[in-house]
Amino acid sequence: MRNKMPSFYRIAESVGYNYSLVNYLKALLDWDSITLMPAEGAELRAQSLKFLTQQQKKILNNKKLDSLFNKAEINQLNAWQASNFNLIKKQYDLSKAIPSSVRIKHDKKTAQCTSAWNEAKRKKSYSVVANAFQSVIHVTREIARYRGDFFKCSPFFSLTFPYDNTFSEQEIDSMMKTYQRFFVDYHVAKKLSQHKQPISDADFLSSFSAGSQHQLYKKLSELFGFSKDELVVTEGSHPFCVDMPSDIRIAMKYDSNNIMNTLSYFMHELGHALYRKHLPIDWRMQPVGFTCSPIIDEAVALIFEQYVKQTPEFIDELTLLLRSYSNTPLNIAPNQITSLMNNDFLQLSSIRINSGELAYLAHTVVRYQIERKIIEGEINAKDIPDAFQGLMRSVFQDTISYHETDLLQDMHWFTGWWGYYPIYFLGKVTAFQLNQSCKVVSPQLSTGLADRWVWLIEHVFAKGSLYTTSELIQRTSSSPLNFERYIDHLKEKLETVLIDNT
Repeated sequence: MRNKMPSFYRIAESVGYNYSLVNYLKALLDWDSITLMPAEGAELRAQSLKFLTQQQKKILNNKKLDSLFNKAEINQLNAWQASNFNLIKKQYDLSKAIPSSVRIKHDKKTAQCTSAWNEAKRKKSYSVVANAFQSVIHVTREIARYRGDFFKCSPFFSLTFPYDNTFSEQEIDSMMKTYQRFFVDYHVAKKLSQHKQPISDADFLSSFSAGSQHQLYKKLSELFGFSKDELVVTEGSHPFCVDMPSDIRIAMKYDSNNIMNTLSYFMHELGHALYRKHLPIDWRMQPVGFTCSPIIDEAVALIFEQYVKQTPEFIDELTLLLRSYSNTPLNIAPNQITSLMNNDFLQLSSIRINSGELAYLAHTVVRYQIERKIIEGEINAKDIPDAFQGLMRSVFQDTISYHETDLLQDMHWFTGWWGYYPIYFLGKVTAFQLNQSCKVVSPQLSTGLADRWVWLIEHVFAKGSLYTTSELIQRTSSSPLNFERYIDHLKEKLETVLIDNT
């Protein structure tokens, strides 16, 4: 895979390795913050992150790098090396755009806010985190201004750059607005609110303790090829998978009232984990050896959550496991599980991750709009509960109850993940298109669990970041991302599932 390396590339690869190594350490600290860190650890955590940020800045602050990136002869590199080089340059540019002092301040404020957010969730009070959150907002606006000036784009849009800059601000904005019009004009929330889940399901859904759920998901991970030495699953305040290719960890949020919710969480995070498991080993700890982009990463997770989860092969295995791990005797058939999967699609909730596909997308639209108002200075931390309530009522047309603690359900803003909601949105669209591609390329894979998995390994996982997001979508589906086709799919599926459930 590797050819003889020019000297400029050897330097770049060394930078890429060292930077990735520090990212690994930061990922471990993030993991600990979500799962185990006591509130008293926030200050030391901030100091640790400050040190690691300084190390990353030193790695990228090599005086030779400016000349190296400007004069490099990319045509001397093979495809993998060229992609790796460009990814290292992107990281260099992202770092160069923000002064070290601002990055250090950001890490300190987000560590403090993460601790306050965990306390706010325990106390079920947004006011507990409001002051710390305002500090994060101030430093995030500062970062957005610096990055916007550097990349010559709006401050708000610059926040998406560390994740993916495949789609323009106008394209993202247009898709968000189109979806909001569809959701409101098509009266989707009202249709979902009129659907009632059969009462007979209630006992089944609450028949699994957190402990039995944990054992069930360990067994599921084994069915997908994970040994006990490859994957750690533990409880956390938010479903989460560490973004590292070999040290793979999943934090789970268990719901003792609804096993179908936690099944969705797990299948989503399992998709992330499987992607990491099958990344190209030859490029481990180089940027090109990581997932293609958060959009593709999210799409893969959604393929497992929404499509693999509904294959007959998976449902047959799941039915047996549910019978084995239920706290009470359970007599449930695969067709009942299938019906519950359809109910998942129709789920309407004030909680984003408890929502079905249609309502989930509407949640991302609301958060996208709120985030934009925050970064553009229209609202501050104290204003967010009212702004959030107003948009929720407008988009969901008063079909769900709202409480300001719903603001605490997502860790993103409080822990520094700004600009990420468009990734969730685009991930949904991409998941549909990748899943359709699998069926078109190999029709026999349309329901095969194992074969679908093999297709993803070959066409997506093993490619790492060799291709850009748009290149990978084009290569796997012979088409750019088609948002209109996705909307048509949602309309058709909504009416079909509603009819099937009457």
